[in-house]
Amino acid sequence: DVYTPPESAKPMSWPAMTDPAPKTASGWRWVNIWATWCKPCVDEMPRIAKWKTKLGVDVTFVSVDESADDITTHKQAHPEMPATTRLADSKTQDTWLHQLGVSDPRLPIHVFVDAQQRVRCIRSGSVNDGDLAIVEKLLAR
Repeated sequence: DVYTPPESAKPMSWPAMTDPAPKTASGWRWVNIWATWCKPCVDEMPRIAKWKTKLGVDVTFVSVDESADDITTHKQAHPEMPATTRLADSKTQDTWLHQLGVSDPRLPIHVFVDAQQRVRCIRSGSVNDGDLAIVEKLLAR
């Protein structure tokens, strides 16, 4: 996990995606970068979707899958899957992650963006039930 204080945090930048970039959140935004082939990603998505309401945070799921067909097939097998967008070109993944300040590109990746659109925390690796308190503490800063 990498936490950045507000005064040195990078601005959030969005890559070209298959959908328009999300509108600016009024508070914190949790960006979950995932792929259909990533089992930890798929396992944690319902947890994050459930926490969204509890935490009062906007959540954006961004897939790095190479094709829309991958997501369509996955959605058919997992109809409860939350809405997601996808990188328009999966080859831009490394550049985007570098711009955000991601040092460990293993999926899943969590990017926490404050109300001023600054990247405040990045986590590579999945979140588990026991991580809720840590996320709550981060969002209270």
